[in-house]
Amino acid sequence: GAAAGTGGPSSKWTAKSAEWKAKTSKTLQWLKKGAKEAMGAEYTVVFRGKKLRVLKPIAEGSSSMIYLSKDEQNNRFAMKKTEVRDEEHLASLRREVTLMQKLAHPMIVKCYGMETARSAGGGSGGEPVMEAMILMELA
Repeated sequence: GAAAGTGGPSSKWTAKSAEWKAKTSKTLQWLKKGAKEAMGAEYTVVFRGKKLRVLKPIAEGSSSMIYLSKDEQNNRFAMKKTEVRDEEHLASLRREVTLMQKLAHPMIVKCYGMETARSAGGGSGGEPVMEAMILMELA
């Protein structure tokens, strides 16, 4: 392999890895801030015309949080909430949701769709950021 600092393939990988870790860390800080704010307080979102109560965080991924949510009939769902970095990321999320909606198997959770919204002051500098909410069956 290339020696460190020579610009070889391993140094490019290390630089990309460090860049990804920094972006992921910033996203997780933003998501955890939202989770802390929501810990003691339920809040309501509208998802495809349905009111959903977001109750509490139940899981954490590398760049998203999963929340327990309920509709007005008390049906329970998992809501994945993630910060959208750019248009390419948004397109990738849309492809993921489209593929998940096509899957029909008893061992795979159902995906009900995705909504996007602007979050006021969620960015590192207080700027608005776009977030995606993906609604899934609770397993």
